[in-house]
Amino acid sequence: MTDWLPGPEWERGQTAYVAIADAVAADVARGRLLPGDRLPTHRMLARRLGVTIGTVTRAYAEAGRRGLVRGEVGRGTYVLGLRADDSDIALAVPASPPAEVDLSRNLALPASTPPELLRAIAEAWRGVEPSALLDYQAKAGNRQDREAGVHWLPPGLRGDPDRVVLTAGAQHAIVSALATVTTPGDVVVAESMSYPGLRTAADHVGVRLVGLPMDGEGLVPDALAAACGRLRPRALYCTPTLQNPTGAVLSAPRRSEIAAVAARHGVVVIEDDTYGFLAPDAPPPLTADLGPLGVYVTTLSKSVLAGLRIGYLVTEPQLATRIASTVMSTVWMAPPAMARLATRLIETGTATAVADWKRAEGRRRLALAHATLPTLAPPGAESSLHCWLPLPPPWRGVAYTAASLARGVLVTSGEEFAVDWGQAVPQGVRLCIGTPADTVGLRSALQALRSVLDGPPAAVH
Repeated sequence: MTDWLPGPEWERGQTAYVAIADAVAADVARGRLLPGDRLPTHRMLARRLGVTIGTVTRAYAEAGRRGLVRGEVGRGTYVLGLRADDSDIALAVPASPPAEVDLSRNLALPASTPPELLRAIAEAWRGVEPSALLDYQAKAGNRQDREAGVHWLPPGLRGDPDRVVLTAGAQHAIVSALATVTTPGDVVVAESMSYPGLRTAADHVGVRLVGLPMDGEGLVPDALAAACGRLRPRALYCTPTLQNPTGAVLSAPRRSEIAAVAARHGVVVIEDDTYGFLAPDAPPPLTADLGPLGVYVTTLSKSVLAGLRIGYLVTEPQLATRIASTVMSTVWMAPPAMARLATRLIETGTATAVADWKRAEGRRRLALAHATLPTLAPPGAESSLHCWLPLPPPWRGVAYTAASLARGVLVTSGEEFAVDWGQAVPQGVRLCIGTPADTVGLRSALQALRSVLDGPPAAVH
């Protein structure tokens, strides 16, 4: 295997996967890459460049489309090279593949929100006093906005607004919580496959992430107990409701077991409930009775609009004050205009109406996905905007992702969600069914995925 990396120019002003493919072409043309050279694995190159595995998959697929490389099952991706008169051809090949349907980004129906709801969102600004948005706010957010956040929370967490901290979205809440309850070098445990933004957050605060075994329901309590004895983790990050990427939902007994283990070992639990609005019948939050060891996080980015960068973090008042200080040290305060808009949407019932509509649309899309792909993992709830497609042997996630891309459908391989870089993960892909603008495009994409699955396993390009 070569130690190849694209030159620094690959980052300049282009889509990452196209720039990487262009770098392959340029290095083949100048003789830096020779026929027969084996390129780095998808995972290795992704880690070195700080991009996703999916980006590298698309880059290698694009290089393969240009005739520069070939993937071989079980062996890797090899350089084919160019004839002497081809040095300009590879760079001149149009970079755009066939029209794509993106099922890789977990967007909650951004392109299909009914116009009447968008109008209601616009109307929510009426009557807002501009002066309230033009000055510094309390570091945890002003009381009116925190009270609105209380009303948005699940029943088991409603109560004192002094327990609520406003953040600039869920990612900011996760980083703020980790930075507050850990010190660099601490161990943080999580489900073995988890939200990729967790790795970014962990790198930012300097903690060591360790993935724990999962089953069909989610995190295994005995695995957490064993890790507590062996690793002495400071915190656990988990998504009990509609886990990302599997879509699993932890039962009430399982939540109680995990909370008991955390309480026994003094482990802070950071519960990400970003998708909880899609499963209103899910058990109560895992952190509801954990006191200062519980940190609950939710946001309006999925339930209402992605650009509404307001998150609500809930914990005991003393820890809430410490986390609010971390918020102040990062962004000073959640954006007041966004906070006030979120409050108006909650107070007028618009936020609830949008979430209800998304739940209904999620049920419709999930039913379509299961009808088209019967081997999808059983849903943890009737409504979800992401689901897990297990792959039968000898299919592997990266190979299936590349084959699907060749059919014009983007999906995300399970390797993208591995908490530990070297760990084995179940072979499968996550499908984000809330991204297409309508069910016509979704149905077409699902049918393409079915046809790939029904065909012979493909090489990894």
